[in-house]
Amino acid sequence: MAELDFAPALLEFLVDEGVAVRPADADGVAPVVFHDPKDGAPAPAGGLAGGTITLTTVGTPSAGEDNARKRAVIALNVRANTNAAALLIIRAIEGKLVPRELWGGKNEFALGPINPCHLCLPFRGPQRIGVTDEGYQWDLAFEFMASRSVLST
Repeated sequence: MAELDFAPALLEFLVDEGVAVRPADADGVAPVVFHDPKDGAPAPAGGLAGGTITLTTVGTPSAGEDNARKRAVIALNVRANTNAAALLIIRAIEGKLVPRELWGGKNEFALGPINPCHLCLPFRGPQRIGVTDEGYQWDLAFEFMASRSVLST
């Protein structure tokens, strides 16, 4: 049986929490979330006018690793037509993963099918990485940790 992966679980979490929608449900208002598309982060146009969130696994930290848990860093590339729209998407993501009432990050929560996800920490804060005629592009990343036994179920 295949092991659960953090990026698709985060995609499901963002959809379940109402932060984004799947490409098939694109309505031009809500941001659309993708997992590692072949051609990179799509431009926010047409049905994607509400913005796009692209998830990519960028690494597995090894420092402090133990045999019982697995960690991964997931980068989120946020694109929107305006800077204000991109920042609203980022704040919605942060509000679900790093609520203000929790110091540092969220722990012991359901991340889609990964239940429980033991920890979610900000790995890299929001950084604007591009402005083009297609809109604004921001990047941020979070580190997740879960038990290997949970990931293998």
